Amino acid sequence: MGLLKISANGCNCIAGGALVDHIEEELSRGRARLLLVETSGLMDFEAARAFYSRHGFALEARISDYYASGEDKLIYVKKLSR
Repeated sequence: MGLLKISANGCNCIAGGALVDHIEEELSRGRARLLLVETSGLMDFEAARAFYSRHGFALEARISDYYASGEDKLIYVKKLSR
């Protein structure tokens, strides 16, 4: 699966949760073991990070200054049921 970008502007978290659930189901059918998401470490992305945490993702890695000086890339992972 490729990239999916979701804007937090006007976020409907119920729809976002349903989307994550659907993606997990589809990936599990394809025998995927992990679901990875990437986001920024900036404060503007705090809502996105909280959303991922609420949906069972754990912070797996931080790449310092990835996007720009002072803007880290955060990688979250969720193990999928098989």
